[in-house]
Amino acid sequence: MLVIYKDDIISSVVSVTIVAFLLLGYKFISNHFIGALWIGVAFPIAVSLLVLMIRAGFAVLESLFLVSAELSLLIFLSQSYCNIPIRSVASDLALRNLLIIGMMYMILKSFGSLRGALKSNFANIKKRKRLMHEIVVMASFLLFTVLMIWQIYMVMNPIINNLCIFR
Repeated sequence: MLVIYKDDIISSVVSVTIVAFLLLGYKFISNHFIGALWIGVAFPIAVSLLVLMIRAGFAVLESLFLVSAELSLLIFLSQSYCNIPIRSVASDLALRNLLIIGMMYMILKSFGSLRGALKSNFANIKKRKRLMHEIVVMASFLLFTVLMIWQIYMVMNPIINNLCIFR
């Protein structure tokens, strides 16, 4: 029994149409048509990558919002402590330990939430039966997730490193 999926028909028709226009356009219209065809091919790819980037950003930010109250509290406590005129070595160590343990807790909690979001996104992707499509989408999604985490790190690193207990 031959099973034909709607997605397979659509992708086949689009591929055959692009090849036909490419051959006919090169024969009759030449360079202008080739440029327009590249725009027509690159635009859907760019839009799909943008959608993947937005979904990865939402997954990362959703996991970060779960720990934002704890993060804000730790940074507020640390900055308030740095503003007081009288400090001791024991208090510096206590705040440093509190900050490190709190950050470890928040990172683990955030990554646990991110792992759940990634599993749900990958479950949606795995419903399709195309192995190469699945690999490309998952790799792109993971790349955009790592880039989003790196951007958050680049913002948080100067804030944490400029606290008085780490100078």
